[in-house]
Amino acid sequence: MTELSNPMANEGAKMTMPDERALAVIRARELLVELSQSRGSVDTEMLRERAKHVLRHYLDNGMVALIAMETVWLDMPRRI
Repeated sequence: MTELSNPMANEGAKMTMPDERALAVIRARELLVELSQSRGSVDTEMLRERAKHVLRHYLDNGMVALIAMETVWLDMPRRI
């Protein structure tokens, strides 16, 4: 049984705190900006490790949907 299919695989894992989740979003943006501005080659192993670190506390689809439902500014009319 793989970790993804085993519901007990994360038993004992530390729960992500709100500040860790917020920092993960900030770090993900920093990583994407850095990649978008990169002119040279990228160390794929380093990139993979940074991505895994960010994703550890990153929002899942359910959390994004919950935030979207609770966020008032998303209801504001858009200006074209």
